[in-house]
Amino acid sequence: MVTTITRSPLLLLQVLLATVATLLAGTSSAFSLWPYQHVHIVNQFPADDDTVLHVHCFSRNDDRGHVDLGVGKEFTWRFKLNAFRPTRWRCEVYADDTNHHATFVVYAQNFKFYYWIHKNNIYWHVKDDGIYVHVFQEHQDVYVIPWGSTAEDTIMDLGTTS
Repeated sequence: MVTTITRSPLLLLQVLLATVATLLAGTSSAFSLWPYQHVHIVNQFPADDDTVLHVHCFSRNDDRGHVDLGVGKEFTWRFKLNAFRPTRWRCEVYADDTNHHATFVVYAQNFKFYYWIHKNNIYWHVKDDGIYVHVFQEHQDVYVIPWGSTAEDTIMDLGTTS
């Protein structure tokens, strides 16, 4: 016996909307519209320095906890973009002294950050004179964040709106 569904157009629409929502949200890595994005925070204080960098990174929906990085060490994580709200990650970084402290946006879903991303990776190099982003297109680190900055100052300085 074959049963026909009298609401087939409605059912089809519901299935279609559920599929699109799943693809946009990136919950299925095999069918996601966006690949993982990777953020790298690297302690690049001088090699003869024993400065430990304390890092705390978070977004609206996620918190990566607190990590201590020795000189030359790297902290990295990955995430998927949010289709419904712009993705933004912030990090607070500080050394044991009071001169090295900053809170800044390490990833935002906007054009300025897209320029800095290379193959879904963005690299932040934390140095004794400030924080740099590595720009692969220019093959160099670019100074963007002075010590003492806050996340909102950084957004304005970078000309971002998200």
